[in-house]
Amino acid sequence: MDLSDGVPTPLRYLSIATITLAVTMSSLDNSMVNVAVPAVARDLNIPPASAIWLVSIYQIALAVTLLPLSNLGEIFGYRRIYLCGLTLFTISSAAVAASDSFLTIMLARCMQGLGAAGILSVNIALIRFVYPKNELGKGIGMNSFVAASAFTAGAPVGSLIIKYFGWHGLFAVNVPTGIIAFLVALYSIPKTPVFARPFDLGGAFLYSTAFGLLLFSFNGFGHEQPWWLMAALVFGTALLWWAYLRREGGKSTPLLPIDLLRLPLFRMAVLTSICSFIAQMSAILVLPFFIEHIGYHDPAMIGLLITPWPAAVIVTALVAGNLVGKLSAAQLCTGGLLLLAAGLASLAILETGASPLRIACSMAVCGVGFGLFQSPNNWALISAAPPARSGAASGSLNSARLVGQSLGAAIVAIALTEFGPGGAPSICLFLGAAVAVVAAGVSALRAGAYSTRANGAREVAEVPPGANDIRARTMESAALNDVVFKIEAREYREALKGKYSIHDMMSGRPPVSGDVLAKAKVLVTTGFAGASEDEIRMMPNLSLICCIGTGYENVDISAARRRGVIVTHGAGSNASAVADHAVAMLLAIMRNIHMFNMVAKQDLWRGNLGPRPIPTGKRAGVIGLGAIGQRIARRLEAFDMEVCYHSRSEKPDLAWRYYASIKELAKNVDCLIVAAPGGADTFHIIDEEVLSALGPNGFLVNVSRGSLVDTDALVYALRAGVIAGAALDVFEEEPSIPSALRDLSNVILTPHVAAFAPEVHAVSTKLLLQNIEGFLRAGAVVSPVPEMRLPALDPQSG
Repeated sequence: MDLSDGVPTPLRYLSIATITLAVTMSSLDNSMVNVAVPAVARDLNIPPASAIWLVSIYQIALAVTLLPLSNLGEIFGYRRIYLCGLTLFTISSAAVAASDSFLTIMLARCMQGLGAAGILSVNIALIRFVYPKNELGKGIGMNSFVAASAFTAGAPVGSLIIKYFGWHGLFAVNVPTGIIAFLVALYSIPKTPVFARPFDLGGAFLYSTAFGLLLFSFNGFGHEQPWWLMAALVFGTALLWWAYLRREGGKSTPLLPIDLLRLPLFRMAVLTSICSFIAQMSAILVLPFFIEHIGYHDPAMIGLLITPWPAAVIVTALVAGNLVGKLSAAQLCTGGLLLLAAGLASLAILETGASPLRIACSMAVCGVGFGLFQSPNNWALISAAPPARSGAASGSLNSARLVGQSLGAAIVAIALTEFGPGGAPSICLFLGAAVAVVAAGVSALRAGAYSTRANGAREVAEVPPGANDIRARTMESAALNDVVFKIEAREYREALKGKYSIHDMMSGRPPVSGDVLAKAKVLVTTGFAGASEDEIRMMPNLSLICCIGTGYENVDISAARRRGVIVTHGAGSNASAVADHAVAMLLAIMRNIHMFNMVAKQDLWRGNLGPRPIPTGKRAGVIGLGAIGQRIARRLEAFDMEVCYHSRSEKPDLAWRYYASIKELAKNVDCLIVAAPGGADTFHIIDEEVLSALGPNGFLVNVSRGSLVDTDALVYALRAGVIAGAALDVFEEEPSIPSALRDLSNVILTPHVAAFAPEVHAVSTKLLLQNIEGFLRAGAVVSPVPEMRLPALDPQSG
């Protein structure tokens, strides 16, 4: 399935439906249990502080497995993890509903938490593939709205269920919902790209154990555990975290996303989330006790009095989603958290006999505040992460929430132990208000990283038409300017050494200092490494992004244009080299040169290898007819091949036959050569259907980007004889090459070396220097990307 523009309709609506159902179910369950705590404590004859473990064990199981499961989702596919989590959650819900023993309930709740982790660890990552690119913000906002609304609606819904069906009904309701969500998911949830790398089992064990001990320590303080046990827990926690960070600190994709936490906007969003959910949980858990204490004992009435909170969240979240593009996330979150603090404080001072209207008003203020915070903060967190780390970002979002909720639950348990159900609620509400103020302070610290509408208008620079002479503004001398590299590119660094101050922003390396990021004007990257909107925001004086090579698919062009940042690429610098390499690989795989070479070197003469076809007289299909594609086509004509092509639009000035459909092109040629640009629009355009159309005598060559070819579908096609062979110079998760490809004899692999030639390096280096020096001295660049030649974006348009 082509996911370049999301899942096609109407399948997209079913995908959204199952994700919404699963998130609603897991979030609602987590919240409804809070209301059930007093009823469970009375029914099972256990202390209220012990009953809090019904909430804590679920949250601990969920928290410690979120990031490992999100990592597994990146490796094995988000669909698999989602379906497994949904299945486990549904089965364990039925087990809780059928249990009357506290121990059995605790075990089943633990399994429920693990199932919920399977859902929540990948739901945001799935949304990135389900929604079209231009609706991604809407999808993230809707998911945040559903999760927040379900969690806060749990209290009134749970109260009604308890009143009419008892607390067992809270869990029984998940069973039919889970079955429906699972059946819809089987049909609609897409297979997503996998990033081939081994799963770090040792790191996952260390992380889960360390995180689990940390949360058990929090809860232990609230349950009057012996001092020696608490000391052992604290010591063990510190030791395990030290061992984990020592093991994982230098990895490029660690389980705990240290690489993402180095990004200031990501880090601040995580800290704000933790603090805000401490405040929320401190209130949510004690509200049933508090409302009983001030004179309302009917469960249905308690739920009704809490209802204004989720109702306000629902209304405010919809408004907040539309405000994200007009006000910064920092402004929205800070204002919302201050409102939440005011609402919690106004609840804390309520006296016995307070009117329902007075209670409802305070609840509504809390809901408005939390609604203003949730969606903008989630947007800020997710948008700070690159697409390849979607799983880690999704896991981090939910981990931050659960850490905050676990700390809040621990605070409530301590308060209930020390002050009892009568005194604890007011203390917890005041403490929640104080933490909300702290969260607002943390959120306000990132205000400088975002541009408001007015600032955005001042920052945008006009980008007038012109192919080779774009002038933004006169710049000072190039001497001593800071140039930040996001890639290794040693030969290019050497060319700039002495003229510029070179800095390294590669993932897994020590972070660039804030002073450098604040003053650097130039970023050097590639299409694969890209430059995200948040990386552009991190560099307030950034004026030029130079992409080495032709591609620039992972550079956020819209964000660059809004900020007046010029983007250049190596247009045409490597076209001849890549075309030469593509034809060489086609000849090699068609003639089976790699296998004949092997048997000859083993002195087996021809071995048992049969005759192979020649290109002469065959039909060749070229996908993408830019500078590289046209050069490939001309070279193939020299072999007396009939050339056809597919591109975004037909090129009437060229004599080659055009096919509007890739599948139709594949059906009518003997070999396909992929030379189209990467990016969301071309993701997995070579899929199972295209390979089947190419047929058992067909050959595939890819010299563009690995993301254009569905690797799983290709491996199957090569193994099953669906196609005759393939030659690949690019891969989905470079520099990793899947072992499934390496083990096949009917595929030729080269490690992205099509443009790896001294002639290309000389031209590209000269072009990079011309772009940097020309822009910094006179505001002119030599090779802008095509989008830079369009009229400037309206700063208020997105």
